[in-house]
Amino acid sequence: MLHYKDLRYYVKLHKWVRNPWHVARHRRDRSGEMRVQLRSGITLYLRGACQDFTIFDRIFLRDEYHVREYGDSVRGTVVDLGANVGIFAARIAPQAQRVICYEPMSSNFAQLEKNMGAQPHVTLVRAAVGEKAGAARIHYPQDERISGGFSQFPSDALHQAGAYEEMPMVTLDQVFAEHHVAACDLLKIDTEGAEYGILYGASDETLARVQRISGEYHKLEEGGARARIEALSAHLTARGFHVTLMPKRGLENHGLFFAERV
Repeated sequence: MLHYKDLRYYVKLHKWVRNPWHVARHRRDRSGEMRVQLRSGITLYLRGACQDFTIFDRIFLRDEYHVREYGDSVRGTVVDLGANVGIFAARIAPQAQRVICYEPMSSNFAQLEKNMGAQPHVTLVRAAVGEKAGAARIHYPQDERISGGFSQFPSDALHQAGAYEEMPMVTLDQVFAEHHVAACDLLKIDTEGAEYGILYGASDETLARVQRISGEYHKLEEGGARARIEALSAHLTARGFHVTLMPKRGLENHGLFFAERV
């Protein structure tokens, strides 16, 4: 029998999912993998042993990145940095002309390929994005079920000592040049602390091509005042954006930020 909370979840799911009863009944089973058939025609395979369902709920049911507010204005190119397993890409792909996804971690990227590899207008790249081109070390969280917690900026409290993957790192300028991005309707960033370097390292010419940014900002143990959302907001404001912040209650320098060109 379904609990009333499952029924409420079902009602929310029904808008997006063709198999809502299946998902509502089995989402609490943390073994194996669940197939979520979206009404757009995309099928997502969500892993039960990590954060996939939490991220799905945040992006589809709670619209964490405010996609609904943008409406038809997001029809062209979307750049997704920190694409994880492709849940945001699946949310935005039906309305975008193309989606360019960057995800560095091997386990997430394999699932990203499984979820979005068949979409002809979605490009998948396994690389990190940061302030400077070169190489990056992305560190594993202490709890590997936290599949959205890989970071270039490890903390003793959250990450495993010495457990990381090394990979190429490119800049936002290189991303735009490689994929011939003349205009970006939406830049989505969830990069566990790299958001500061990505946006500080982008040229004014590249940022001028971006209409709006939806991102998450994080507390870092390094970087000083530069790695505070107030400084990043001022940087974007000086480049023609109106910035809105949504801090997470009870957490220092951690939340969501939205920047739209004035």
